Amino acid sequence: MSERDLGRPIRLALFGTFDVANYGDLLLPRIFQREMHRRIPSAFIETFSPLGHRLPVAMAAGHLSTPLGEWTRQRRAELAASFDLIVTGGGAILHTRDELHAEAYGTAFEEIEAIRPSRFFLDGLGEEELPGSVAWHAPGVPFDFSDEDAPWIRASLQRKAYLSVRDEPSRQRLEKLGAGCDLHVVPDSGLLVSELFESAVLERRLRQLRALGSYPERGRPLVVQGSGAMAGQAAAIAQAIVSLRRKLSQPMDLVLLETGSHHRDGDFADALARALETPVYRMGDAVTIEDIAAAIAHGTALVAASMHAALTAWAFGVSWILLNTERASELDELAALAGTSAVRDAAQLESVLARKLTEPSRSDAGLEQSRARLARHFDTLAMLAERAVDSRDPGQQAERDRRRIESLTLRCEALSRAHDALRGRQAMQRSLFAEAVNDRALANAIDENAWLRRELASLRSELEVQRQGSDAAARAQEELDRVRAELARVELLLRMRSEP
Repeated sequence: MSERDLGRPIRLALFGTFDVANYGDLLLPRIFQREMHRRIPSAFIETFSPLGHRLPVAMAAGHLSTPLGEWTRQRRAELAASFDLIVTGGGAILHTRDELHAEAYGTAFEEIEAIRPSRFFLDGLGEEELPGSVAWHAPGVPFDFSDEDAPWIRASLQRKAYLSVRDEPSRQRLEKLGAGCDLHVVPDSGLLVSELFESAVLERRLRQLRALGSYPERGRPLVVQGSGAMAGQAAAIAQAIVSLRRKLSQPMDLVLLETGSHHRDGDFADALARALETPVYRMGDAVTIEDIAAAIAHGTALVAASMHAALTAWAFGVSWILLNTERASELDELAALAGTSAVRDAAQLESVLARKLTEPSRSDAGLEQSRARLARHFDTLAMLAERAVDSRDPGQQAERDRRRIESLTLRCEALSRAHDALRGRQAMQRSLFAEAVNDRALANAIDENAWLRRELASLRSELEVQRQGSDAAARAQEELDRVRAELARVELLLRMRSEP
């Protein structure tokens, strides 16, 4: 009898970098959980990251991952005994350069070296790995592997139940190792973001962004994002945007989006804001992934260097342009998947963006085909999880339950700490929100006051011209009285707002 027949949930673990302040890294586990629960409603899913809840990320809004722990035989045996299927991905995490993880987390290399995230991601559980218990969820391979690492990576690939990567360059880098395994290329699951968030949630987030002055009150703006590595090209990008905006028949607002501090998006946004020399809307990095999705979904077009920002625009039917000035192969692959090409030179941006803003909407067969491939991919992962449960030794159940209780106890303690921190952050956000709303009300009152004064002067002139006609004069006098009353109300509001 299988674990499903006994009423026990299938236990899944997801490995990845879900503890960094980056939109894509925080988006992927949410999509994974949704898709797996659609197929296995009772599944227990736990996410694991190098530092996990030891390094809370505000953008994650309380969604925590568990620390991987150190790369020891005991830790790997614990994980093998606790989960039916361990899944690795997504993100560009299949490499052996752990110093990059130390840099990303801002921690000492010695701490990361003890964890050895690269071994967890590439090797799974090593020799403690049970047959059919580890699969890949379309991670990326950003670099070629060294000859020194090739033997153990080849051996690890042979043990995996299912191997999928997110693009063709990743597959080619693994094939160079000569492992002879089936490697499936699967689109990044970020394409399913439009199914993750309900429209009501995004609309509510949009209203909050507008109230905070981070997004225009009306219309669909141009949303622009870039990484810190592109800050030196901000002037050329600004020139292209300014030139295009001057040629448009209708004014177009501009929103500067930051998809996280991990890639220093703020440095690029600062440089672009200076180069534009015109008021723009800034969202900053004090946002959640729902805020980012809402900003992109309600824009008229997106210009971005973030792969997952572009995937979000594609998923929501918003025109998008990939800025690939750093020549990243995964961005070229994404553009090719969508039947377009990335912009590698800022000088090309104006003409490409002008075409995007004017071309008629069309059905996107490439998007639907990619989503169908993703559906088959998640079906495969669900099948592997069920198969892994059926192959488990029932005698191991008591030990597995004991380990799960220990893990859940630690997780509850971490969630409690995160809840306290989240409450503090929410209190601060409420204060900032109230201040922003009050400031917006004051600004609106000032504008309304100026408008009313102009109206009063105009009506006085009209009254003077029309005083010979009693009917017209009477109507003008009534309107004058109404405007005077409204003016008195607004001036009272201004006095009350200015008083301490």
